[in-house]
Amino acid sequence: MIKKSRLWDISSKLVAFDTVSFKSNSNAATFIAGELNDLGFKTYIEKFDDCGCMKEQVVAWIGPE
Repeated sequence: MIKKSRLWDISSKLVAFDTVSFKSNSNAATFIAGELNDLGFKTYIEKFDDCGCMKEQVVAWIGPE
């Protein structure tokens, strides 16, 4: 049996997002950025149009800008 852990919890949340290519991934990107922010990362969400579907990508860094 797999033990419950923070990694397991995060993984189960990630795979629950419906991010198939013709749908927006906004909820997943926002979740990932939030998790990284909680760990001390600075994040920026870049939004772009992918053939009529709004997509987002997370840029994250830690340390000096």
